[in-house]
Amino acid sequence: MLRSRDWFRPLFQNSGTLNSLTAFSLRHGDPSLRAFRLGIEVSPWFKHSEYGQAGENKELRVLFFRIAALLKRPVLPLFVFDGPHATKERHPMEKELTSGMKELAEAFGIEHRTASGDAVIDLALLNAHGVIDGILTDDLEAFLYGAHTVIQNPSSTHRGVPYDKGKQEQYLVHRLPDLGYNRASLIFISRLCTQIGAFDCNFMEIAIELTRLGFADSLLRAATTMNRTELKAFIPSWRAELIQELATPSDVFSPSLAQFTQFARVSSFFPNIDMLLAYANPAITISHDIQWSRREPSLPALAALCERYFEWGWKSEIVKRFRTIIWPSIVIRAIRRYALSPKQPVFTLGGTFAGTQRVGMDNDWILRITSKKKDPFFNHELLYYVEVDPRMLVYLAEAGVTGTRQPLPDWKAPKEPVDPLSPLKMWLPAVLVREARPNLVQTYEASLALKAKQSRAKALSKGEKGLVENEVHKDEDEVHKDEDENEDSVSKSRNRRKTLATKTAWTL
Repeated sequence: MLRSRDWFRPLFQNSGTLNSLTAFSLRHGDPSLRAFRLGIEVSPWFKHSEYGQAGENKELRVLFFRIAALLKRPVLPLFVFDGPHATKERHPMEKELTSGMKELAEAFGIEHRTASGDAVIDLALLNAHGVIDGILTDDLEAFLYGAHTVIQNPSSTHRGVPYDKGKQEQYLVHRLPDLGYNRASLIFISRLCTQIGAFDCNFMEIAIELTRLGFADSLLRAATTMNRTELKAFIPSWRAELIQELATPSDVFSPSLAQFTQFARVSSFFPNIDMLLAYANPAITISHDIQWSRREPSLPALAALCERYFEWGWKSEIVKRFRTIIWPSIVIRAIRRYALSPKQPVFTLGGTFAGTQRVGMDNDWILRITSKKKDPFFNHELLYYVEVDPRMLVYLAEAGVTGTRQPLPDWKAPKEPVDPLSPLKMWLPAVLVREARPNLVQTYEASLALKAKQSRAKALSKGEKGLVENEVHKDEDEVHKDEDENEDSVSKSRNRRKTLATKTAWTL
């Protein structure tokens, strides 16, 4: 068994930028869907669910809150589960959590698939083929399989993460064009050249310089265009050129690095053909046919799920929690629907959000815009503060509660409970609001223009009044000045007469 170096992590040590997931999704998502198609590797979420507070079904509760938080952004998730042939370490509760997670996905209206092997491989291929816009995973190895955009799960350990409320919005985003290495280089440096005994080189920089000479590109091109027999025939000549370059390094190597290339040792079984082909030609095991706009969260189903699994699952507590946890997600999803078709109701019988519940016309529940801002936590994206009427949302949630769970006797009620039917305000991306409800934007902008006009008129009125007062003060100052000058003149005349009288007296 060959030992391996870890040259993978150092390649990503300084890569990635912190981004608002909302702003990034709006800028890099699918314009036709008004959202970012986000493939999600589920297995890391299972590990994160272990840190939930004690309570009934604590792991499932963490997953529930996490999905709800994700849907507050303009994203269309696709959950991909590891399959039976996955090589990664299994979570001890994987079977139970997978069943519960799929139930959550159905209630939230999220597409989900199960890969044959590692989910990250299928996600990388979907990203490479343009089926999804990015991958949410902690495994940066997705780049080796063809991914071009990888978003890491939020973590306080990521560099630059703020220690305040904005940290929940900040995600570390890696994009292949920003790494400085293409896919062939990543495979060559981090996997093929790390096999001690096959390629004995003590400096990662030597492997990096070899990629700049084209060795990685030519090897991957051969692996993707040749069959195994042809590849075996190609590799000896490729390896001979590499050995020659190490023996007599070209100018691409710095003098300080060139002195070490002669000590590199390349074995006759470098590179590992099986490893090369595994990365060069991975097989996708899930369908490309994903209906992104087929489903939405079902409020009755979500309420029923909470009643069944969580200790706070009675009607009043569900409605209270949904106000901050679920309503923002529903609003952003509805706004996206309205942006695609402004006059099409979304709360229809048997359709999106409502399930089998009957509701009336739903075009008036988004009431008005009250303010706007450019928030630094959202990459200075313009946001509107929108007021909504939650009564229809409350009705749909209550319809899913059967009353099988009663309030706990020792449950502490809030001192001042918020009326669940009172209007709710939330910040929404202006670009979506403009498309979804242009009339509300026009009304708001008109009100701003009117206020500005009134302010200018008021300021002008104050200015004219001030001008008159200034003229009066100026005239008064002139009068006082004349009076002062007269007083000075009289005083000087008196002083002259007094001086003359004094001189006369001395003369006499």
